[in-house]
Amino acid sequence: MSINLKDLRALLKTLPYNLYRDMAPKNTAYPYMVYTYDSTENVHASSNVYRRKRTYQLSLFTDGTEDDLLPIEDLFAKNKIQYGDFYSTAGSENDDTITNFYTEIQVIVDG
Repeated sequence: MSINLKDLRALLKTLPYNLYRDMAPKNTAYPYMVYTYDSTENVHASSNVYRRKRTYQLSLFTDGTEDDLLPIEDLFAKNKIQYGDFYSTAGSENDDTITNFYTEIQVIVDG
């Protein structure tokens, strides 16, 4: 299903994780989500831009495991939202292992 950014944000805010654009405030408790603009793709028809799609990276920062992804994956499945595979990068934050699980989602630009 095609979705715009406003509706995607509204859906993500129904999850048990706080949602931020680009960066969470310092000392934010884990887990939380961050979405970041990645790119724009223009769909052309008859040499005109028919539709613009923007790609956003959605990250879940957690001190938990991949099971923390289940609410996100269930939400996307329930709402038929297409998303890329999840990948992960582990890091250390104050001697705790923090994992960034991330995927990409394309949204339709209104207007």
